[in-house]
Amino acid sequence: MKLSEMQESMILNHLRLHPDFVSDEDKTYIEALEIASIAFVEEYCNIDTAYIDAHEELTIAVLVLIGDMYDNRTRYVDKANLNRTVETILSLHDHNLIDDAT
Repeated sequence: MKLSEMQESMILNHLRLHPDFVSDEDKTYIEALEIASIAFVEEYCNIDTAYIDAHEELTIAVLVLIGDMYDNRTRYVDKANLNRTVETILSLHDHNLIDDAT
């Protein structure tokens, strides 16, 4: 699935939340997690949203990050505390040492 095709219902399903029982405040929070996860992937790999959209495995990394942030609300995500699945996927697309990565 491309990042541009990811819908709120897919994120809620990934989080194992039923849409009928999620408050508007929680939906706003989950949307913020989505934005933060995408920004983290872009910054970590020095890529843009178009690049993420072209590589569907990065959408999985975004979903896993959303899940980690939702499940571990008292922790924060940083490069020293990164889910191994996400780290593996992102390392395949890390353009930090490459000029004009996109």
